[in-house]
Amino acid sequence: MTVKSQYILATLFSFLLFSLAPAPPHSVSSQGKKPGTDYKPAPPATKTKLEAQEFSKEFATWVKTLTITSADKLTFRWFTDEAEANGGVWKVSDKPVYFGGSMATEMAAQPPHVISSGNLSPAPSKGKFLTFEIDFANFAPKNPPAPRTYWVFVTPSSSSGRGPHATGLPSVPVKITYRRPSLETAQFPECFNNPDCSTGYYCGQGQCQVVGYVCDGHVVKGSDGSSYECSPYICQAGQCQKTCNSIDDCVSPYVCNSNYKCVSAP
Repeated sequence: MTVKSQYILATLFSFLLFSLAPAPPHSVSSQGKKPGTDYKPAPPATKTKLEAQEFSKEFATWVKTLTITSADKLTFRWFTDEAEANGGVWKVSDKPVYFGGSMATEMAAQPPHVISSGNLSPAPSKGKFLTFEIDFANFAPKNPPAPRTYWVFVTPSSSSGRGPHATGLPSVPVKITYRRPSLETAQFPECFNNPDCSTGYYCGQGQCQVVGYVCDGHVVKGSDGSSYECSPYICQAGQCQKTCNSIDDCVSPYVCNSNYKCVSAP
């Protein structure tokens, strides 16, 4: 075999190897989308807000979770930015209630189990709150054998045009936990200053006492003099929120995204 014939055979062999080799992978944009640009829409946002009053007079604070030890009248306040609303309906459910994408779709689709309700009229003026009362003695047992939980929410309504009807999403529910008062009397050791007490206690009036926490805006303040910043989340019932259901759970100018996190506004 001549040198020329050997060269031709080697060229043909190289061509066959190249043509049979698998093609390298390449990226394909799905339906015209660029990689990494998938967008998950944020959950629907309610324009109505509801809060319960904790304590009274100069100590009054407005919270979204509250624990009670007797079935009495509770004071709530609400406002709505729904333009068509001229009233509302409050409802109490003894089963969890989720609106505005605060839980999975299959959970959010479950209707509340309403055990009490009432009408609210008129609707608050823009940017203003109106208060109302709910008497828990009308539906809650006098002495619950075990803690019970209730969810209270308000749906804005309009009576114009086709008669009374809901207009907009309900508020994020206020969670009320009802339990029997404790009959035990705690005995605390004597102390001279805070280091003499265990974690979670402080020295007050010569005795170790449980540290109590309250909210001051988005700051948690303890009765031992400590303070903790919650931003970008708000403070509720003496604790920093860790997730959000709506923009109301975030400190301005932060907003609640589709992952229930307070983030900077886009």
